[in-house]
Amino acid sequence: MRDTTMRQILERLVRSFWRHRVTIRAIRPDDRERLVQAFRALDKQSIYQRFLFPKRELSDTELRQITECDGVRVAALVATVGSGDQQVIVGLGQYARSGATADIAFTVRENFRGWGIAQRLLRRLVRLARAQGISHFTADVLADHRPMLRVFRRSGLPVQESQSHGVVHLTLALTEEDAQAGALRGGAIATESRPFTHPRPASLDYLGR
Repeated sequence: MRDTTMRQILERLVRSFWRHRVTIRAIRPDDRERLVQAFRALDKQSIYQRFLFPKRELSDTELRQITECDGVRVAALVATVGSGDQQVIVGLGQYARSGATADIAFTVRENFRGWGIAQRLLRRLVRLARAQGISHFTADVLADHRPMLRVFRRSGLPVQESQSHGVVHLTLALTEEDAQAGALRGGAIATESRPFTHPRPASLDYLGR
């Protein structure tokens, strides 16, 4: 029992050490190979949770769309550990805009989950989106992907949800007034059940969650 407790303490210390050394920054064109390696490091379940279908690799077009995004119509942030040529991408958050709404998605490497990386990415993307005049985020998440659902539900933003065929469609209000009202209500969640009629924009086919 004592050995188990000591091992748990050491694991928490290691996680805390690396958590404070995760950098959130804008993606760059020279991240292309890092992104390829990050995708290859994901297991099949993580890929399915993100894309809602099996996927073997990112195409050249997809890699270019991510690493060379304009920061206006499409914005992407990465979470990295290490420095210089030793940087490794362990998380990706990105949105693609359509009018005043943007579809958002995340990927965090399995052994870096539970570190608050997705929450940090979401907070930064919210600030970027507000500066661009975006009023709402939308996202499609598998109903059994509870960790990602918690990220959105605990964001402090008002959330509306609908579910069909095992997929939860979420809409988050980003305006300051709505966010303040949501915070006062504890991040109110409205739910409903209706047919799933929210196909993902083609511009988000390559995103990672």
